[in-house]
Amino acid sequence: MGAFEIFFAGIIIDILPDEFIRNILVNVPHEGKNDRTIIMTKRMFIIANTIHTYLDSGGFQLLLAEIYNRIINFDCKRPPCFTDKEVNITPEHIIAVAVKMQPTIISALDFPIRTVTNEAEQEAEFMKKLGFNVLFTQRTAKLRKEMCPDIQFFVPVQAYTVSQFEEFMWLIRDVEFDGLSIPIRNMEIPELAIFLTSFYQKGISKVHILGTSKFMETALGAYMARHLFGWVSMDSTTWRISAQHSNYLSPYDFSPTSVAYDVLIDESIILDCKCPWCQGKTFTYIKNLPYTDKVSFLRCHNHWVINSTARELYENADTVFSLRQHLLSRTCKTDEVEELCDCLTIVEALKDGNIYTLQNLLS
Repeated sequence: MGAFEIFFAGIIIDILPDEFIRNILVNVPHEGKNDRTIIMTKRMFIIANTIHTYLDSGGFQLLLAEIYNRIINFDCKRPPCFTDKEVNITPEHIIAVAVKMQPTIISALDFPIRTVTNEAEQEAEFMKKLGFNVLFTQRTAKLRKEMCPDIQFFVPVQAYTVSQFEEFMWLIRDVEFDGLSIPIRNMEIPELAIFLTSFYQKGISKVHILGTSKFMETALGAYMARHLFGWVSMDSTTWRISAQHSNYLSPYDFSPTSVAYDVLIDESIILDCKCPWCQGKTFTYIKNLPYTDKVSFLRCHNHWVINSTARELYENADTVFSLRQHLLSRTCKTDEVEELCDCLTIVEALKDGNIYTLQNLLS
């Protein structure tokens, strides 16, 4: 039975949602762009009593630069650059920040693949980025081993299919790493389950799921931590973004409820959240808070909800049946619950079998 950890991204020292933030994810383009931001980030870790810290490379900036036709450079002799006109980032920049910041985990630099659905386009995009991702992984790994070997090293997987993942893994077969990370933009539960099972079959013990805190994906992560991996972690900025848009996350299944000024609140709706901020409050009270106070309140509430729900999902993931019963007690989205549990049942039966058989059944 492995650990299940939720990382909170988008945190800065001025908007800490609690006095104890167990896990924080930061990235090079924002928190590592210069010595001042690195010092402030290290101070934030201390003030928040953080246990695990994750330094993401910020490779997503390369994807944005590609989409918006910005200049892209990989010049380690120049400082890192992230502007509306240019991006300059290299493995040397990543490791330089890691040496100064000393996070628990660092991620290799990667060049993310775009969201495309056509198989031919997917193959072309994968091949276009493959060389970058292999070289970035190899270079980041080498520098990490030389300069900060005590920091755990995770490798991002940029692939659309299991066969592409296997090709990437073959090309980095000599790289030493501690875990894999996987971005799941537009990836459905069955696709994520297939990838995670393929990781398990390759003997990977630690996995980080990038950029999500959706309810069903959190349940999937909790189950995988209990049964397939020694460590599963996830991260997102949902706690903060939802608050900025005046959305109150349900303590049951993360469903957002707007408490904006122009929303009519039914006074008969009971606020039954058990978080310390909601005690004795009503939705009308939250709605009528000044905007700055409301956002602060919602950040704290949303952070608590995501943390406590993840913990409860993990505690109830002993079997597919127990997880299913728990999910049905929390949400009315029965179709999504059944899809997840059917998927997990198949994974349990075939996790040690041919991955392509599993893929055919879940696709």
